[in-house]
Amino acid sequence: MLDIIYWCKSKIRFAPKLVVLLFNLTSFLFSKENIKIRIKSRSVYLKTDLIEKSIRHVDLNRTFNNYLRGAKNRLNNLGDSAYLLHNITFSNNPIIIDCGANIGELYFYLRYMRNISSPTYIAFEPSPQEYICLSSNINNNFSFEKALSSKVSKSFFSVIPETADGHLVSSREKDATYNDRLIDVEVTTIDNEIKQLGLFGKRVELLKLEAEGSELDVLKGSVETLPFIDYIAADLGFEKNDGSSSLPEVTNFLTSMGFELLDFGAQRFSILFSNKNVPKT
Repeated sequence: MLDIIYWCKSKIRFAPKLVVLLFNLTSFLFSKENIKIRIKSRSVYLKTDLIEKSIRHVDLNRTFNNYLRGAKNRLNNLGDSAYLLHNITFSNNPIIIDCGANIGELYFYLRYMRNISSPTYIAFEPSPQEYICLSSNINNNFSFEKALSSKVSKSFFSVIPETADGHLVSSREKDATYNDRLIDVEVTTIDNEIKQLGLFGKRVELLKLEAEGSELDVLKGSVETLPFIDYIAADLGFEKNDGSSSLPEVTNFLTSMGFELLDFGAQRFSILFSNKNVPKT
């Protein structure tokens, strides 16, 4: 049945209203949720009875594919299967840092799948379209339209909203491959932003790290904060410029900083690291 629905979508993909109609007429086949999508002002909004507000999305095709089986399926798949967060017992009001937050789905996982009512959620997303959705979705938490790296600077960023694979591009790489989607972005570090927020020295229960191959640079900009971080969930897929994974250098770096590998997820080539020096409750 799913194959038939996806085939139908492929035939009407250039007719957004028909794609929305197809989703709204068929989603009940795969989920007990009352889940619908609509398009307003070029944004996609998804409403489910699991969440009291609509979730604002960027891309209709990704929303269709990710949520046809329901929001519960999508969020649990993201949090537990992709980022291995079922291994963590969170407190009632944890500090969470989300590097590469996209539209803030990790926030919805924490709030509604893990029933954490008041997380201090600090999210970084440099892509403008995703950031608009992120800031709309996460209410009174902290969102920053910035990229994370090893130092405070400015850089180029390639915007790819349809696949959420945007990444920093150095001046050496600025060529015809990226020119039509390059934007200027502010680059900061976790250490800098945590200090600016007055949270330096506070326990951070999770750093979710998705930096499209630049994970080591993000960690180098976090050396002062790392001793206070309990867990790091890192997507270390084959996304470096040469097509390789950042897993070896990230693992070596975090091991040198007192972390150990706790779990591995093949779905997204993700690793959950645990800080050996922080007592777990």
